[in-house]
Amino acid sequence: MGSLFVTGLKSSSSKNVASALTAEELVERLDLAKAHLNAGNGKEVFHVPVRTFGSYKRSLLSISENGNSRAVLLTYPNPEDHKLFYITDLNGNLLKEVKIGDNGKEIATAFSGKISVQGKTDDCSIVVYTTCSSGEHSFEWGNAYSCTFWHNTGAGTPPTLFTQAGGCPSGGGGTPIGGDGSSGGHPAGGSGTSPVGGGGPPKNQLTPANCVQNLDCENCNIPGDTNNDCMLSYDEAITFNNDPCRKIKNLVNKPQIQDSLISLKAHAQTITKTERGFQELKSGTLVQGNVNGDNLLEFGIGQNSLGTVHSHQPGTIGILAPQDIMTFLHIVRQQGSSTLGNAYSGTVSSSGTYFINFTGTASDLPPAMTDAQEAVYVVKLVEYYQKNYYQLLKAEGKKSYQTLSNSGLEKLFFNTLNKIGLSGKVALIKEDNGNISTIEKDSNGNPVPNPC
Repeated sequence: MGSLFVTGLKSSSSKNVASALTAEELVERLDLAKAHLNAGNGKEVFHVPVRTFGSYKRSLLSISENGNSRAVLLTYPNPEDHKLFYITDLNGNLLKEVKIGDNGKEIATAFSGKISVQGKTDDCSIVVYTTCSSGEHSFEWGNAYSCTFWHNTGAGTPPTLFTQAGGCPSGGGGTPIGGDGSSGGHPAGGSGTSPVGGGGPPKNQLTPANCVQNLDCENCNIPGDTNNDCMLSYDEAITFNNDPCRKIKNLVNKPQIQDSLISLKAHAQTITKTERGFQELKSGTLVQGNVNGDNLLEFGIGQNSLGTVHSHQPGTIGILAPQDIMTFLHIVRQQGSSTLGNAYSGTVSSSGTYFINFTGTASDLPPAMTDAQEAVYVVKLVEYYQKNYYQLLKAEGKKSYQTLSNSGLEKLFFNTLNKIGLSGKVALIKEDNGNISTIEKDSNGNPVPNPC
């Protein structure tokens, strides 16, 4: 008897993603009779079809080793085509598109390598070997091309080889969803599994009304699939990859970013003029900012910079200031021409947590300045910023010592962007207890949140 541990499964009143299900709720959506479990050398690989209401095929792939485990969902738009599938995590996030070539091995596509929602996924990638339908041939064993189904896919499926890029495996303490399996295992460095068939119809007690998004609903709900055809076109993939709200949502879900934000939120409530913050490098490393006076934090922006987040202490304005926007533009210029939107900046204050992303092109960036020119420019921009702040306070019927509302702060930011010439080129995103919203302007110019 083997057992697989799938982490992240819990009881929840909101069953909109697989990770919100209990182990029992997940199991009733799986076709365990068609599952394949391979165990050996301290590793267990569990592959089982999902019973869906749609015509697509979906399966759960779970890999456990040395007390750590990870689980993902594989979605095949065409159940008869094993050469195209999408990998998503149990939270419904798209990790990767996979296309298998005629030689059975993964091939690069125009955007498959760019679809990634985790940080530094390559460090935690696992090579997955899918065996021939007979279970006797695999690229791992060096006899893949001896599979009798290689040129007869109607009778079975040939072996495949692909990389599962995802977040690092979580520690033990997961939920067992066991099953019988054979031993035999595979060497370290790769995970083996056998192809599984369709999951069959959902069980009687399940109805479309209680289906789980990204798991078993009629529409397969691949993130970014706007026309619901269970596939990402090139245009859909480009739009998906460039969505600022999704980028910030993925950013704040990184464990080390989460921990840093918790610390900054606590510090932002303290009566001190000492700001705190960090810079994230493109490698994923976090570097603390250098305090250089009251309410002044400096980051050494360079070619390895990706983003910064810092606190605004009580008594200061609770959204990105002109100096913050200028620092952000320096970070944007350190990105490649096709990755300008990866840059970000954020502030944490008692008024909330705000992030910004660049949505324009290189030609939309203001001309670069010398240090002396920028210093003069920032002084004038700060004068405008402060004057507009008090104008907005007055419009809200408040005194100069009172605090501007969130809507007022957002108007202040948009007005400042317009002053710089970046209106519509920078996205403003707010984080509130893990909930992410893009702040946009309605037809009257008033800020409104658009959750993502």
